[in-house]
This record gives sequence, C-alpha cells and structure tokens, in this order.
Amino acid sequence: MEITEKEKYIATHWGQKVLVDIDNSGNKQYYPIVQSNMYRIEESHLELVSIHDISDKDVIEWYETMCPPNHRKAPKEQLKKWNQDFDTFYPQMCKDLLFFIFIHAAPIETIDFLRGKGYAIQWGKYYVEDLIKEGVLILKK
Repeated sequence: MEITEKEKYIATHWGQKVLVDIDNSGNKQYYPIVQSNMYRIEESHLELVSIHDISDKDVIEWYETMCPPNHRKAPKEQLKKWNQDFDTFYPQMCKDLLFFIFIHAAPIETIDFLRGKGYAIQWGKYYVEDLIKEGVLILKK
C-alpha cells in the first residue's frame, strides 16, 4: 500500500483519537486524526475495534436510528412481549441483522456510522485483513 493510500484510509477516521505512535520511551501514544498529526502516519497505525466486537449499545443505536425500515423485525415494545429474555435477545437480533446487511452491501450511512464509532471497516479493495497485513491498523483486544 502506497503512503497516499494509507493517508486516504486514515483520513476516513478524521477527528477520532485512534492514531497510535510509539514515543521515545516505547509507550503507546494516541493522537486524533487531524492535519497537525498527519506527519505521523508513515510510522504509525490505527487501533480500531473489530466489527465482530461491536458493543450492544452501538448496534442498538444503529438498529433504532439507521436500520432500513423494511429490515426491522417489529417495534421494540412488541419484541419485548414476544421474547422472555429480551435483554439478551434484542442486541443479538440487532447484530445478526447488521451483519446480514453489512455482508449484502451496507448503505454508506451504515459504513460511516461504524467507521465513526471506531470500527475497522473494509476500504476500497482492502479488506480489514489486508489493512492489518499492510501495518495500517491493528485491532483492539
């Protein structure tokens, strides 16, 4: 991956404090992606969260605000009546639906939402695994 491609990918996370650089003491330092820190990217990487580790809070926010209406199963109140274990069922249902939509060409709003929350997302021809191999990003544990 050429440096200009790396710059473009990193810029998709503009404003987020996900740029990791190692200081002289060997400690990780996190920097926001802003113009004044772009000089760091050649020797730095992003530290992002795997989409498979999406938090219940984030996936529910996506479902309730961005999920296409034709994919919604039923109103939240109705789902509560149908399922005894709603607190476990609801986040998992939202995740299953997100992954289904994501695999079958997610709308740009979904991609932007996930990227804006600090999740590692494919970029152009580069899958997350490619970006990891290229040293552009690592996944948070």
